[in-house]
Amino acid sequence: MLITGQDTEELSINRIKSQKDQISEIARISQNLLEKSFNSSTFPQRDSIAKDLKKSILQSEKTLLRLGNFQAVARQ
Repeated sequence: MLITGQDTEELSINRIKSQKDQISEIARISQNLLEKSFNSSTFPQRDSIAKDLKKSILQSEKTLLRLGNFQAVARQ
């Protein structure tokens, strides 16, 4: 199978979209876990978990921004 330049570009864009979708889902799940950890007063490590989840959410958001920039460049 021969892949032309345009096909390669489409593959790159599709890969970026897939990665963005996966990261968005991870961020959504992390946000839900964060909210649940705050609502659970029986969790002794609640603050530590919340801190880790917030860090994960921020990393996901930064990665989404970078992927969005890559996607914009790939389309040019």
